[in-house]
Amino acid sequence: MLTKKMSGIAIALIVVAIAATLTATGVFAKGPQDRPFNAPVTGVFHPDGPTGCAPDAGDLLCDFVLTGEGTATHMGAVTTDSTWVVRIEDALANPATTKGHIVSGSVTITAADGDTVTADALPCSHLDDGTTNARFDISGGTGRFADATGVIYRVGVFAIVDPSIFLGEFDVTYEGTIGY
Repeated sequence: MLTKKMSGIAIALIVVAIAATLTATGVFAKGPQDRPFNAPVTGVFHPDGPTGCAPDAGDLLCDFVLTGEGTATHMGAVTTDSTWVVRIEDALANPATTKGHIVSGSVTITAADGDTVTADALPCSHLDDGTTNARFDISGGTGRFADATGVIYRVGVFAIVDPSIFLGEFDVTYEGTIGY
């Protein structure tokens, strides 16, 4: 009888030890788990509507729409839809310039299953000589990303292919950390 009690106690202690180990390693953890995020994306951009750019003290203030396609970790094949308000510095004197900064912006990254990640651009992220390095704070999404958080950076290149209408192309990577 004592042997049965001892083996029962030993089994109970083993179960408690396994549960404690799994909890400590995050297997039973609740809440978002931070994970690396990487999404190479290519696409096009253009002003939003026929009056998408307006002069502002020697600069141009432009509302841009950006659409792209790529593949993202945790999401598979994705599409991206962005809107940006960009100040193109000294654009009235130098129409070929690509220097400026983001006034505001957002991106929605949509997986093939319809789940989305949404993020907002940090104002004043710079655009310089055809390159971009913009910080985006993840503000949620839908599906498994409904309460997503994190920071991703949009790093890459862009080119204006038709300066008369500011039509352009981009090749960027969204990279950082997402918690969901």
